[in-house]
Amino acid sequence: VGTHLAQDLWHGNQEVLNRSKWTWVFRYDEQCEDHHRHFASMVKSIGTRYSLSSRDLLLRNLDLVLLNGAGIFGSTRQFIDRADAERARRGEGLITDAHLRSACSTLEEQQWLWGQVRDFDCLANHKRSDQLQSVCRPTWGGE
Repeated sequence: VGTHLAQDLWHGNQEVLNRSKWTWVFRYDEQCEDHHRHFASMVKSIGTRYSLSSRDLLLRNLDLVLLNGAGIFGSTRQFIDRADAERARRGEGLITDAHLRSACSTLEEQQWLWGQVRDFDCLANHKRSDQLQSVCRPTWGGE
């Protein structure tokens, strides 16, 4: 999240663009059917680092995890970290549904996160052009 904000650094600045290499690291997109299985696998893997009340706790709450993590590894792990901190604050041994719910971001934070995600998706998925005639009509070479 936030990578798309760097667009202001290179958009309209050919020198920066010429010296930059871009690697787009896409999130698990809730609109892509085949991403669901991979997202669930990532969440399950992250969950192995925590003491959970049941093996399927995170998978049963996958919508809650997606809401607060937006399909991004770091944001997802941070959400589960917040649930673990809530568990510890209460002096309890295992993360439960209640800890996950207590770890949820505010609606305002969730809307900001998802706005950032949508902006990134839009920039990363921009249609690329390979048509010279779209930007100029050379009189030399070719046709």
